[in-house]
Amino acid sequence: MRNQALVRAVRAAGMTYVAVAAAVGVDPKTVSRWVASTECVPRLRARSAVAEFLGVPTGELWPAAGGPMGGSRGEVVATFRCWNDLPSHLVVDLVAAASDRVDVVGHDERGLWSVRGLVEALARSAAGGVAVRVVLADPDGEAVAAASQLAGVDGEESRARARLAWLQVRPLAAVGVELLMHDSPVGMSVVRADDQLMISPLLPGAAAPVVRLQGEGPLAAAYLAACQATVRRATEYRPGQRAAVRRRALAAVQG
Repeated sequence: MRNQALVRAVRAAGMTYVAVAAAVGVDPKTVSRWVASTECVPRLRARSAVAEFLGVPTGELWPAAGGPMGGSRGEVVATFRCWNDLPSHLVVDLVAAASDRVDVVGHDERGLWSVRGLVEALARSAAGGVAVRVVLADPDGEAVAAASQLAGVDGEESRARARLAWLQVRPLAAVGVELLMHDSPVGMSVVRADDQLMISPLLPGAAAPVVRLQGEGPLAAAYLAACQATVRRATEYRPGQRAAVRRRALAAVQG
């Protein structure tokens, strides 16, 4: 949905999107993305700068935003039953709006890689200078086996999905995306786009709900700390691993 509040504020101030971009220190295309969708919520510093420049409260421009500058909803912006219940554009828009960093951390990201346009959005962000990192599980590691048991999913099915996830993301290395492989008990999947987070905890025998957080509050800090611990234990995804993952994935599909 178009951010009509931002459109009206820019017009009322007699400004242009280019002028807003210059005042905040971002690319004009970034401002256009903020205007194009109310789901594209900039970081707290950018929201504050835009509001000050246009002379309106941040909560008026982005009423769904949490934190001290954006209303009273706190860190939790929205919840969804699973990845497939998210609006098709939401994750892609969050990735596209990021100006600093994008991280994807977890196992096979149940349902995440079925989001249309996600891989392409990660590639565009990396090509535009955003630091993009994808950290996925070793398909043959203990972490995938443990996660499959917790979720009540067949172990071979989990390994096959993890391999297919690697097949989808491996072309991203060519555009500068950092690919890391881990074998840690993460217990969740996380998509981070600057201060916007999508969190999907691993639950026993249940569909994985998705929670959208934003800001720098205690919930976000706890999840980011867990992600950083996983990153520290991860290793670079090497070309030899890619070939092995591809052979195993093809064998699983054909079998």
